[in-house]
Amino acid sequence: MSNYDDNYVAGCYGTVAEQLDEAHYDDRSDADDDMEKGRIKFPKDKLYGRDRELAVLRHLYGDMATNSNDGKEVAAAGGGPRVSFLGSNNGSRVVFLSGYSGIGKSALVKEFIHQIQREYNSTANNDSSSPILHFSGKYIQQSGGAAPFSAISQVFGNMVSSLTKGQQGGNNKADEKKNEGGAHNYTRSLCNKIWKQIQSSDVIGPGTDGNEVLIDIFPSLRPLLDGSCVSSNRLQRKESMSNIEGREEKGEPSMNAVKESTSELLNMISSSLQRPLVLFLDDLQWADGPSMELLLFLLANAQMKNLMFICAYRSNEVGVDHPFADIMTKVTESRGEFVAKVDLFSLSQEAISQFIADCIGMEEVDSVKELVEVIYPKTMGNIFCVMQAIEELVRKNALYYDVMCFEWRWTVDKVELANQVGADVVETVKAKIRGLSVDIQNILA
Repeated sequence: MSNYDDNYVAGCYGTVAEQLDEAHYDDRSDADDDMEKGRIKFPKDKLYGRDRELAVLRHLYGDMATNSNDGKEVAAAGGGPRVSFLGSNNGSRVVFLSGYSGIGKSALVKEFIHQIQREYNSTANNDSSSPILHFSGKYIQQSGGAAPFSAISQVFGNMVSSLTKGQQGGNNKADEKKNEGGAHNYTRSLCNKIWKQIQSSDVIGPGTDGNEVLIDIFPSLRPLLDGSCVSSNRLQRKESMSNIEGREEKGEPSMNAVKESTSELLNMISSSLQRPLVLFLDDLQWADGPSMELLLFLLANAQMKNLMFICAYRSNEVGVDHPFADIMTKVTESRGEFVAKVDLFSLSQEAISQFIADCIGMEEVDSVKELVEVIYPKTMGNIFCVMQAIEELVRKNALYYDVMCFEWRWTVDKVELANQVGADVVETVKAKIRGLSVDIQNILA
């Protein structure tokens, strides 16, 4: 009989007994996921350091919103300020949102939409099948100037697609799938409601000059304006189209006609909604002249109801002599308390620390202190540049995933880490973009 302990084998070191303490035990059950673990994952559905700005947007929207809550307040996500659906004045609200490229303007708007939809759905008598409708358009920089009304055309295109196909354009794909049937029924019903209002309009009804002007300037609106979005009105569509003869002889529509017909349509759409419509226009520093003129009319128009405009631009490209600066001044003077200016500045070191910790799966923010002390000064809190800096460290293997310990590590000291990050990360990003095709550059702009 052997004198050896049953838990040991001669000539071998280590136990073959069952390990009871699993603190440092890896059963490799998720070994197939190692490659995924070894990739940097930038958080997509979390906003960092923008609580104050979100509160401003929520207050403006909540002050205007009307629904069946009868003055009920709804707690905001994350314990922030409450959104009051009081409807004290449902006239339009205007937000001028400024900040450098990559500072997070689009991310702020996305999170704002997500929060107000979730807050509204949390109240009794409401459901997510009737979404808060929101549409966006973006101007792009072109050598010959932006195409007339390009971003506004995008807004109308997305709007018609939503109304006719039931596409919510929400943030949560799982929720969209779950409520697909209810949302479709809601938008189809809404489309019918808007079409009935258009039929009775003296400004944009079938056969009117306003109807023709809108179809000329914004072709994507045709299904809504001629009734083809409503299957039972196909005959009416033919009747309305019969009055288009001689359109070319009339020449280009006047700007006044464009203004009046566009405001009439937006008012009809927004007044048909349970909650205010949100329109987000981005990169307005590149907007064309006609767009600027139309925007001034819409934003300064106190008759616009149940509608929130969010107008974003790059603060470093809009000086005092820029046309959009003049628009902001005039709109602020005419609308006063219904206008807000939100400036996005660089994120704090605390916010960037949390972002970096989340990127590499660290629960304790203090554990990434060394990385933050290297990255933050060179990126100045611009989250897009922070992501580029992290990727640069990974490419140079200064930041790597340890497959033995299953965590991200860096072994070099702070001085060496700093040397691995380019002196000007922003210039590195610009250099990468300049190397892309013109089409891709326009998309990224």
